[in-house]
Amino acid sequence: MERRPYSVNPLTGTAHYVDYDADADALHYTSEQEAGPLLDLNRKMYNDAPTRWKEGQHVAFLPDIFVMKLMREGILHDSKRLKRWLNDPDHRAFRTRPGTL
Repeated sequence: MERRPYSVNPLTGTAHYVDYDADADALHYTSEQEAGPLLDLNRKMYNDAPTRWKEGQHVAFLPDIFVMKLMREGILHDSKRLKRWLNDPDHRAFRTRPGTL
């Protein structure tokens, strides 16, 4: 399979590629994002967060690729499903505050 970048954004750490599969004569589009710095920021904010909640507080930072994934799956604009996704312990790295939404 031959891979070629078609878009790279060093500011967001996002890269988009076109992969050509000669056997199937097919193109595949993939995206990757370096999320390490964002996850480090989330961890710091989580550890420094006050214990009291107020309305309208920021609770998570998500890499762009996850935003697109949640949008495709219909989760991003469904508040109940999004809260359930953010409260899942597997997604704790994206949270900026402890507690339950």
